[in-house]
Amino acid sequence: MGKSLKIGQVPNAPTFSASRTTSQSLTNSAWNKVQCATEDFYTTSAYDAATNFRFQPTMPGYYLAGNAALNYFQGAMVRPA
Repeated sequence: MGKSLKIGQVPNAPTFSASRTTSQSLTNSAWNKVQCATEDFYTTSAYDAATNFRFQPTMPGYYLAGNAALNYFQGAMVRPA
């Protein structure tokens, strides 16, 4: 088994967290980009929170991306099936 490496052990590792603070309208039967315009933290300038809402790292490597979403339907929270 390989060795593990913690993010704090990688100098200048691009790291960020972005979120939305307001609702966003989505189009049915289409791909939608969630526009996370609030940067919670970042270590480099690799995330664009103003125009494209995307992460563009400047160094090669493997990146882990994740998300969490709450769904509301007619004022009630709906859990995914």
